[in-house]
Amino acid sequence: AKKTGHMKTMITVSAIFALLLVAATGWFVSPFFFTLYLLAILLGFTFSPSTSVAFVLTLAGLFSFDIGTIDIAYDYLTILSLLTVIPLTFYLRKEYLRLKEAEKEILVIRKDEKVHQNKVEDLLANKVNDFAVNLRQPINDTKQLAFLLKKNASNESIIKDVDRIIASANESLRMLQAFEEKVTGKHLLKSPS
Repeated sequence: AKKTGHMKTMITVSAIFALLLVAATGWFVSPFFFTLYLLAILLGFTFSPSTSVAFVLTLAGLFSFDIGTIDIAYDYLTILSLLTVIPLTFYLRKEYLRLKEAEKEILVIRKDEKVHQNKVEDLLANKVNDFAVNLRQPINDTKQLAFLLKKNASNESIIKDVDRIIASANESLRMLQAFEEKVTGKHLLKSPS
């Protein structure tokens, strides 16, 4: 999280520098004007596509005051070309996410279009929830077997080992629940103690 925050700060500083560079060298006629296109795409990847849209629309609004200073047709074409970055950013971002998902580097969670009959089907349609449910069952089974073993154990060292198994199972369930809540944003199940 700290590395991501540092990267976002560096991109923001770079954006300000690029804007100042383009402004100092003549806006429309700046040899560095192309950096605004690249910057809009970078903002769309780093923050969100809406950030890129806001950036491009702000630039188009600011540049509209200077239309006609050089050549009216050239100025309109420049603003129009800047606006074409918006759909390009959406397309590139979508393809990048699709590629990363195909390489199994990320998991893109999609809203299933099917109408589910009940809450359980709705939860199991989510890949993360499905994974968590399938993992939770063997952990709970291990925990229950450990309780049964402890009940019938007579040796003190066996009881200590069983207590460690139960503690590990409880910790695994807690970590699984924390992962589930972080990824889905929902508090789904209370882990039994």
